[in-house]
Amino acid sequence: MDEVYRGYRIALKQTDRWIASITHVRGTHVPLDAQATLTDGPEHCLTRARDLIDRYLAFLSQNGIDGDAR
Repeated sequence: MDEVYRGYRIALKQTDRWIASITHVRGTHVPLDAQATLTDGPEHCLTRARDLIDRYLAFLSQNGIDGDAR
């Protein structure tokens, strides 16, 4: 299950837990990964991933960093 949120692709994978890997839509890996237990479910993992992206973009903005992957 994949989702695009604010220009970042969230790819969910299920192992012994849910793991969301985040990449820029242009393919650049972003050092953010969210996790949730199987009981929490994939929606909880997606919510965590979206929150991480929001915080990451806020950090870039506050520090004048261009987050557009080329």
